[in-house]
Amino acid sequence: VLGRHWHRASTDQGRRFTREFRTFVINLYVNAMVTYSQEIVSTADSFKYRPSRWLPGENTASVLMEFKLKGAAPIEVGYDMHWKEDAWKIYDVHVLGLSVVAIYRNNFASEIKHHGLVGLLERLEAKNKRGTFSVFVK
Repeated sequence: VLGRHWHRASTDQGRRFTREFRTFVINLYVNAMVTYSQEIVSTADSFKYRPSRWLPGENTASVLMEFKLKGAAPIEVGYDMHWKEDAWKIYDVHVLGLSVVAIYRNNFASEIKHHGLVGLLERLEAKNKRGTFSVFVK
């Protein structure tokens, strides 16, 4: 997500970013699931999983999920995964064809340009402490 800025970060900054961004993404996802839990449960039959791009022995895979909430067009979510440390790890999510990594990379690059990596870290930490898990845009 940090792109070229990752290589410029100190070891401590890298650890801080990983911890804070992981917390932010997990809480953003959980918050969305809680907000829409009743609707998700009531439309559970609409969830479809398309065949993934994966062959036995490969260490990357993609899973596509499509679902429909009441009164809305179908929503497609794709999960790009990598096999690491004996488990599948998600490294990108595509919602309606938009890469979450690309969106955050652009937002974070702008934040770093204006406030530096330390400013981005402070903002992430503040959002996590306040429980503000909305999309990270100005």
